Amino acid sequence: MTFNQKYLVLLSFAALVACGGGGSSPTVTPIAANEAYPLGIAVASPTSIVTSSAPLVAKLELPFLHRVGDWWQHLRKSTIEGDRAQVSVALSTMLPMGNAHAAPLKVMEGLNISNYIQQILSGSATPSTANLPLNGFFKTYTAANCYGPQVKYLNHNDGPDASPALLPSGDVGMWLDRNGDQVTGTPCAAAQLNALVDPIKSRANASLMLGARMVALAVAGTGLPVANTSSALTSSFQTYLDSVVPSDTTANVTLAAITNNGSGSFTYQWRVSFTKGANVMWLLVKLTHNNTSAGFTGVLQYAVSNLGANTQSTANCALTKKLAVAGTLRYTKTSASQVDFSSREAPYCVNSASDLVTDFSTWVSLDANNELDPAKTTSTDTKGWHQDGGGFKRFAASFNPSTGAGNYLFAWQAGVGDSHSRMFAVNTAYNSTSEARDLKAFFGFAPKMSTTSNPGRIGELICNWAGPGNNQSPSHNRFQSQTLNLSSTATDWTFPTGASTDSKIKFAPTNSCNSTGTMTFDVDSNGTISVGEGLNTTNSLDRLTGTNTTVFGEVTSRGFSLPSMY
Repeated sequence: MTFNQKYLVLLSFAALVACGGGGSSPTVTPIAANEAYPLGIAVASPTSIVTSSAPLVAKLELPFLHRVGDWWQHLRKSTIEGDRAQVSVALSTMLPMGNAHAAPLKVMEGLNISNYIQQILSGSATPSTANLPLNGFFKTYTAANCYGPQVKYLNHNDGPDASPALLPSGDVGMWLDRNGDQVTGTPCAAAQLNALVDPIKSRANASLMLGARMVALAVAGTGLPVANTSSALTSSFQTYLDSVVPSDTTANVTLAAITNNGSGSFTYQWRVSFTKGANVMWLLVKLTHNNTSAGFTGVLQYAVSNLGANTQSTANCALTKKLAVAGTLRYTKTSASQVDFSSREAPYCVNSASDLVTDFSTWVSLDANNELDPAKTTSTDTKGWHQDGGGFKRFAASFNPSTGAGNYLFAWQAGVGDSHSRMFAVNTAYNSTSEARDLKAFFGFAPKMSTTSNPGRIGELICNWAGPGNNQSPSHNRFQSQTLNLSSTATDWTFPTGASTDSKIKFAPTNSCNSTGTMTFDVDSNGTISVGEGLNTTNSLDRLTGTNTTVFGEVTSRGFSLPSMY
């Protein structure tokens, strides 16, 4: 039997209110799993979608007034546009208003994952090798092909050509409208956001799944620990991991425990080494979850490290040290329709496995919220993040967990000394009548990670980041944007009216964002410059409108709001 996600969330909060007060011996009253663990929390790109035929996906059910508003909005828009098919869809759901029609072909991955974590927590599902690939903990970032390719150029407008005349990868933002085929491929904003979030998503969600499995193991045994006590689960957690590791890999659990801190606070910790041949890979996780009368808050901390052969450079991580990737996920759920989170990830150096302990503050710089501190680098702090391994990444969101609609912000900085970070700002909307999703994605450069004043304010595009005569402090106030849509019958995101209207990303890699004279460059990113390619290019970047004086002001006027926990 399939339950809709909204109903399950409401049931969970009802249980939160009802449990814990009955009986004359509250210290021995069993603690419900949903009182001790986050429900509805998962990390995913706002553009990551999965098939609605997946068994974990439930039909979304929104409050009546919300559905009425969506129905009227859909009917009005369809009538104005003369779309008879969509008018028919709206009228077919009019009486009664709660009737459902066919589910969309694709739904948000984040909803699917949070639903699955809830099933793990209840004991009705157990993560297997099929849906908990442990190698996901060790994923690395690979950009979408449409984003930041190496770009060849000749006769550059801003200075003499370098040798070779080739811009480094990652610097030119969204370069092609679509990923892969330029007629049928996924719009670049969707493809690149999926690529950016993928490693963080894999580690954070796998950690949440394993924590939910730990709760299920405890409940199936003697129950969750009562206030101010702990339960050791080393043996049962070891047995479970033995069932999901590959046949050529062994797992060794050195810590697995749940602590009830009292007053609705629980701490989950585990430390595991995986041995595969000469490689010894460590995973350590600590999750502190706090229930409140209004909802819950918490912080997840995790780290992974391969203590095999060291490939780090002497400039940033001494050869006697090893690379560890650490991450934090701070979250809060204030109602069934509001979730906020802040996810951060960066590389750090450790001496040996003895450094890898779940007291993260002993080897990682944390801020007052127990999140990774982006202002602390190896040049200022022995526990700061360092340049090797992909740089510092921040991902924050404020959204409705039942629909995924809301605002998302992703920023990353590769080098500790970079003057800027790169940033995507995203606003999404969902209509429960049409089952359609609309998304606005904005890309530009932003303050460097160490900035504490207004760090989440997206700025203009730096068109010439690393080319001849580059200017990293431009004043043209141009930025990239793409407007996307996912209809109920679509299998992927697309441009609602066409790339020329909905994709404003084209520019020349010069300080002015235009090319003049004899300058040519690889516009189509095929590795060669054809005769006249890129000559006299005038950019089609997005720009300020009305009375807006900054890019951040412009994107907020179009519906974007800064996630509260960025």
